[in-house]
Amino acid sequence: MQRWVKQHRLLSQAVAALTTVLLVASVTVGLVMHQNRLAEQDARFDAIRAEGRELEIRLKSRSLTLNKNVRFMATLPPVQGIIDARSEEQTTDEESVWRERLSTIFRGLLIAHPDYLSISFASVTDAAQEIVRVERHSAEGSFVRVVPETRLGEYEKRSNLEAVLSLKPGDVYMVDSSSVEQEGVTSEVAEFTLLAATPIYDETSGQVFGVVSIESNMEQILEYLLESTANAASNVYVTDGSGTVLMHHSHDRGLQTALAGRSISSLIPALSHFFVADQISDTMTDDVHFHAVKVRLESRRSSTVIGLVLTFAE
Repeated sequence: MQRWVKQHRLLSQAVAALTTVLLVASVTVGLVMHQNRLAEQDARFDAIRAEGRELEIRLKSRSLTLNKNVRFMATLPPVQGIIDARSEEQTTDEESVWRERLSTIFRGLLIAHPDYLSISFASVTDAAQEIVRVERHSAEGSFVRVVPETRLGEYEKRSNLEAVLSLKPGDVYMVDSSSVEQEGVTSEVAEFTLLAATPIYDETSGQVFGVVSIESNMEQILEYLLESTANAASNVYVTDGSGTVLMHHSHDRGLQTALAGRSISSLIPALSHFFVADQISDTMTDDVHFHAVKVRLESRRSSTVIGLVLTFAE
């Protein structure tokens, strides 16, 4: 070999140079491909973060609209008209007339917002007694009905109701179905709902008279938002405030139900402390595989939280 090299010095130098060039070129190509792959992953993860932000903004927008609507419903003239009729204040119409007017307005709002399940106005003494209730039919969602007077509900004065009654005029209390179910109230239409309620005060006496509440179908809202927004993420997990999976959207298979009820930490152990009560951070990410966000729907209540966990599979 050495003899051949000595005899073909120029050729051997050319072969060595070519080998060096090929080696350098292959290393360079490998590095470029690796950098491109990392840049592509970074770009996709940036898209996942953007999707999480968009979902958060749209959820908060829905919550804000619900907040505004329940506050507006509480200021309607028929509400005070019913109070005046019951307190024997001078009024131009009887209670039945005011109830019919209020039912018509409630029905119009429910028709305008397909994700609203019910609207009610109730008086509260030792218990809450519904005065007017309009609701969406459990089997036929497009059918909105006024509940007959004989079928109006009466509920015990438990913690969530007490919390509403303690608010100042115009303040709104929001609670998700996990807390409502603990008090024995469940929805016939959706497993995951959001209830917004505000206290009603008698303008004459200044005393609390009752509450106006709107129940929203968060399950329907989330299904729509996930289908229309989740494109970059391989998976999006929706959790309650404690980290229990409520919904799962797969990029390839759409909405899935198999993981509902599981703890998100059993799927992503790094999130085991993210949903604990004393964790004040609202975002967590490893910048590679997952991005988690806590969406606070009601600033005064840390429990009214929806978790969004977006993952990226390489």
